[in-house]
Amino acid sequence: PARGGACASTTADAGAPRGHRISFGEAAGAMPLIYLLMLACAAGLAAFVYRYDLCRREPWYMVALAVGLGFTVMWMAGAVEDLVFACFPALRVTVGPKAALVDVTETAARLVMVFTVATLFRSRFTVPLDGLMYGTLGGLGMAIEESLL
Repeated sequence: PARGGACASTTADAGAPRGHRISFGEAAGAMPLIYLLMLACAAGLAAFVYRYDLCRREPWYMVALAVGLGFTVMWMAGAVEDLVFACFPALRVTVGPKAALVDVTETAARLVMVFTVATLFRSRFTVPLDGLMYGTLGGLGMAIEESLL
C-alpha cells in the first residue's frame, strides 16, 4: 500500500505523472480564458437585468456607466480599506473588525454610486426601481473589480 492512505495516489489515478504540479506558466496561460469567461458571465447578467427591466428601459450607455462606476467605487473602497489598515494595524488581527470595516466601506461605496447616478443623471432616473437597477449593475461592476484585482 502507498504511504499517506487513499489520498496519496490521486495524481497517479488522474493520469498525471506522479508528483506532477501545475507550473506557474501553465496557470498563467489559463488566466486570460478565466477572465474572458468571467466577463462573458457578467455581460450575460447585465443583459438579463436589462432585458427584464419592466419599466422604461435604460439606455445602454447608462448601463455601461453604472457598471463602470461600480468598478471605480470598488477600487476606491479598496484603497480606503488599505489606508485604514495601514493606519490601524490592530484591525488586521481579528476577523470581526476587518469584516466590519470592509462591509461599511463597500456599502458606502455602493450608496455613493447610486446617489451619483441619481444626482448627475436625474433625467434618466425616472422611477424608484431605477435605483434597484443601477444598484444591481453597480454591484456587478464591483464584483468584476473584485474578481480582476
